[in-house]
Amino acid sequence: MALVGSTSAWPLGVRAESTLKVYRVGLIISGGQDFWEPDFKLPNVRAFHYGLRDLGYVEGQNLVLKRRSAEGKGNKRAGEIGTELIQDRIDIIVVDTGSMAKEMMGVTNRVPILMAASLDPVALG
Repeated sequence: MALVGSTSAWPLGVRAESTLKVYRVGLIISGGQDFWEPDFKLPNVRAFHYGLRDLGYVEGQNLVLKRRSAEGKGNKRAGEIGTELIQDRIDIIVVDTGSMAKEMMGVTNRVPILMAASLDPVALG
């Protein structure tokens, strides 16, 4: 009996922390794999990472950032990468180009896809 009642005496922050949602973000870059090591070499990837942190999303706390690279093979690896991320129960997929976003649309219609850049997203479909 005392054990059940004792949790109500915990500070609110402790109880809230145990129910904190961990967001799973798949980040796909068209280029080579070295874009995230050691300190996010690409400025746009670094800005994305720091922007998430500024909004309160911190890796190892409430964020899992699954980094993937098409290794310069562009859309040829999109299906493989997208399928892998879907199996990892990703909440959202972030891609760096419009053409990669279109390829991801062929992989899933359940997971939101965020496109970082595109010259003409409407023309891409």
